[in-house]
Amino acid sequence: MIGESFIQFEVYPVTEIPDANWVFFTSPQSVRSVCEQVELSKNIQIAVLGKGTAKALAEFGLKADFTGVDSDTHQVAQDFLSHIGNQTVYLPVGKQTLGVLEAVIPADQLIKQTVYDTLSKSVKLEGEPDVLVFTSPSNVASYLQQFQLKSYQRIIAIGNTTADFILSESLGVEVDISDYPNEAGLAEQVLG
Repeated sequence: MIGESFIQFEVYPVTEIPDANWVFFTSPQSVRSVCEQVELSKNIQIAVLGKGTAKALAEFGLKADFTGVDSDTHQVAQDFLSHIGNQTVYLPVGKQTLGVLEAVIPADQLIKQTVYDTLSKSVKLEGEPDVLVFTSPSNVASYLQQFQLKSYQRIIAIGNTTADFILSESLGVEVDISDYPNEAGLAEQVLG
């Protein structure tokens, strides 16, 4: 087993949290990019996308008030909007955000800030893995800049967004989607 990411992050400065009712972290990296630089107000409610993001939040001694665990990000966004009503949301995102939350939350309720960029990382692999697990579209894109997928390789995507990206690349491969976008779901998918 080789555990290797094909991406790295450039963190942008965050000096303060805008005045909002909620902060919505969409990834573990968005949590780290903000919480390593500023302290969250005790008055702000916290939302996260997925258990991995909730786990990253817990590393800072914080707990989410809303956790979207559906692998369909569009559904999570709809559920969150129903939950918050007319409240305002601070959304710290990566530069390559897919904009799912921004498309659902009204502009007058949203304060979006780019807090990091995802960069491709050059990786040297020993051999060719039989199973490839991709955690994000940017990880797929970086891998494909360096390697070609082989017909014998099993491709597993965490979440629909990553799977959709792989399929949109017209690579002629089948993609299994991990039933849950977390470590337990991934282990079950890989081990069959």
